[in-house]
Amino acid sequence: MDYEEYSIWLIQAEKIGEYLALARTLKEDDSKENYRRVSALSYELALWMPDYLYKAIGQAVAHPNDNCNISTVIIDIRRWLLETNSDELEPRHIIYHAPGIGKKNESPN
Repeated sequence: MDYEEYSIWLIQAEKIGEYLALARTLKEDDSKENYRRVSALSYELALWMPDYLYKAIGQAVAHPNDNCNISTVIIDIRRWLLETNSDELEPRHIIYHAPGIGKKNESPN
Protein backbone atom coordinates (compact mmCIF):
# COMPACT_ATOMS: atom_id res chain seq x y z
CA MET A 1 0.00 0.00 0.00
CA ASP A 2 1.51 3.32 -1.01
CA TYR A 3 1.22 6.59 0.91
CA GLU A 4 -1.84 7.84 -1.02
CA GLU A 5 -3.71 4.58 -0.54
CA TYR A 6 -2.79 4.54 3.13
CA SER A 7 -4.03 8.13 3.56
CA ILE A 8 -7.37 7.25 1.98
CA TRP A 9 -7.61 4.14 4.16
CA LEU A 10 -7.02 6.22 7.31
CA ILE A 11 -9.67 8.76 6.32
CA GLN A 12 -12.17 5.98 5.62
CA ALA A 13 -11.45 4.28 8.93
CA GLU A 14 -11.82 7.59 10.77
CA LYS A 15 -15.20 8.32 9.15
CA ILE A 16 -16.50 4.85 9.99
CA GLY A 17 -15.29 5.06 13.58
CA GLU A 18 -16.76 8.51 14.09
CA TYR A 19 -20.11 7.50 12.64
CA LEU A 20 -20.35 4.34 14.75
CA ALA A 21 -19.40 6.19 17.94
CA LEU A 22 -21.90 8.99 17.33
CA ALA A 23 -24.75 6.82 16.07
CA ARG A 24 -24.35 4.35 18.93
CA THR A 25 -24.75 7.08 21.56
CA LEU A 26 -27.23 9.41 19.82
CA LYS A 27 -30.09 10.34 22.13
CA GLU A 28 -33.56 11.59 21.24
CA ASP A 29 -32.88 14.95 22.92
CA ASP A 30 -29.52 15.55 21.20
CA SER A 31 -29.09 18.76 19.28
CA LYS A 32 -30.10 19.16 15.65
CA GLU A 33 -26.41 19.71 14.92
CA ASN A 34 -25.57 16.25 16.31
CA TYR A 35 -28.27 14.71 14.14
CA ARG A 36 -27.01 16.61 11.08
CA ARG A 37 -23.45 15.39 11.71
CA VAL A 38 -24.52 11.75 12.08
CA SER A 39 -26.70 12.01 8.96
CA ALA A 40 -23.88 13.61 6.95
CA LEU A 41 -21.51 10.82 7.96
CA SER A 42 -24.13 8.21 7.11
CA TYR A 43 -24.66 9.70 3.65
CA GLU A 44 -20.92 9.84 3.07
CA LEU A 45 -20.50 6.18 4.03
CA ALA A 46 -23.36 5.23 1.69
CA LEU A 47 -21.47 6.76 -1.22
CA TRP A 48 -18.39 4.54 -1.03
CA MET A 49 -18.91 1.56 1.26
CA PRO A 50 -19.89 -1.83 -0.12
CA ASP A 51 -23.64 -2.41 0.11
CA TYR A 52 -23.39 -5.36 2.48
CA LEU A 53 -21.30 -3.39 5.00
CA TYR A 54 -23.46 -0.27 4.84
CA LYS A 55 -26.58 -2.40 5.40
CA ALA A 56 -24.87 -4.18 8.32
CA ILE A 57 -24.05 -0.82 9.92
CA GLY A 58 -27.72 0.18 9.68
CA GLN A 59 -28.80 -3.11 11.25
CA ALA A 60 -26.19 -2.84 14.01
CA VAL A 61 -27.20 0.70 14.93
CA ALA A 62 -30.99 0.36 14.62
CA HIS A 63 -31.63 -3.28 15.56
CA PRO A 64 -28.55 -4.91 17.07
CA ASN A 65 -28.59 -8.60 17.88
CA ASP A 66 -26.03 -11.31 18.65
CA ASN A 67 -25.14 -11.77 14.98
CA CYS A 68 -25.09 -8.13 13.90
CA ASN A 69 -24.01 -5.42 16.33
CA ILE A 70 -21.41 -2.68 16.52
CA SER A 71 -18.64 -5.14 17.45
CA THR A 72 -19.39 -7.61 14.65
CA VAL A 73 -19.64 -4.78 12.13
CA ILE A 74 -16.31 -3.32 13.26
CA ILE A 75 -14.70 -6.72 12.70
CA ASP A 76 -16.27 -7.04 9.23
CA ILE A 77 -15.21 -3.52 8.23
CA ARG A 78 -11.71 -4.12 9.59
CA ARG A 79 -11.40 -7.24 7.45
CA TRP A 80 -12.58 -5.30 4.41
CA LEU A 81 -10.24 -2.35 4.99
CA LEU A 82 -7.23 -4.57 5.73
CA GLU A 83 -8.18 -7.03 2.98
CA THR A 84 -7.81 -9.95 5.34
CA ASN A 85 -9.87 -12.84 6.65
CA SER A 86 -8.08 -12.89 9.99
CA ASP A 87 -10.15 -14.33 12.82
CA GLU A 88 -7.81 -13.30 15.61
CA LEU A 89 -9.77 -10.19 16.61
CA GLU A 90 -13.24 -11.13 17.84
CA PRO A 91 -16.22 -8.96 18.78
CA ARG A 92 -15.52 -9.55 22.47
CA HIS A 93 -12.13 -7.85 22.01
CA ILE A 94 -13.61 -4.50 20.86
CA ILE A 95 -13.09 -1.88 23.55
CA TYR A 96 -15.88 0.54 24.48
CA HIS A 97 -15.67 3.53 26.77
CA ALA A 98 -18.52 4.83 28.89
CA PRO A 99 -18.98 6.59 32.23
CA GLY A 100 -18.10 4.32 35.12
CA ILE A 101 -16.07 1.87 33.07
CA GLY A 102 -13.30 0.38 35.15
CA LYS A 103 -14.88 1.13 38.52
CA LYS A 104 -14.60 -1.71 40.95
CA ASN A 105 -17.75 -3.48 41.92
CA GLU A 106 -18.68 -2.28 45.39
CA SER A 107 -20.14 -5.60 46.37
CA PRO A 108 -19.83 -6.42 50.10
CA ASN A 109 -18.35 -9.83 49.21
